[in-house]
Amino acid sequence: YALRAAVSYGEALIDDADAMSKLATKTGVTVEALSAMGYAAELSGANISVLSKSFKTLAKNANDTKDDVGEAKDAFNELGVSVTNSDGTLKDLDILMLDTAEAISKMTDETQQAAFASDIFGRAGFELLPLLKKGKDGIKEMTDEAEKFGLVVNNEFAEDAAKLNDEITKMNG
Repeated sequence: YALRAAVSYGEALIDDADAMSKLATKTGVTVEALSAMGYAAELSGANISVLSKSFKTLAKNANDTKDDVGEAKDAFNELGVSVTNSDGTLKDLDILMLDTAEAISKMTDETQQAAFASDIFGRAGFELLPLLKKGKDGIKEMTDEAEKFGLVVNNEFAEDAAKLNDEITKMNG
């Protein structure tokens, strides 16, 4: 029984690292940042799947806002959150998420917090709201804890896990 549990845990770890690698490729957020934020999301009642959906919506809304279109531009503007760096390039999604969380955390009206989270992160925003309400410092505290406990997956391990899973898929036909 113990061996079966250990093997199952190892498979889950490899699958999670593989998913992180693929998500990092899609979002441009580092595996390290994703795994640390995934830990923070789980502590707040969400999970990596919700985080993935939120990054997808955040990327679209940030790009639309940069192009001065879309519904989220008003939300970003009202929150005072810039989607671009000083050189005009889009901010990295993890940084933009932290900036947005900080602005939402300072709001006192919980209904408005939920509305802004949904406007910017889509449906996932509502599920991420407990995390967003913690603001930049609260999220950093949780991501630092993930690092302290050795829960942050590094890019090399994630890439190796992705390769291993690909090989297993090929062998299984």
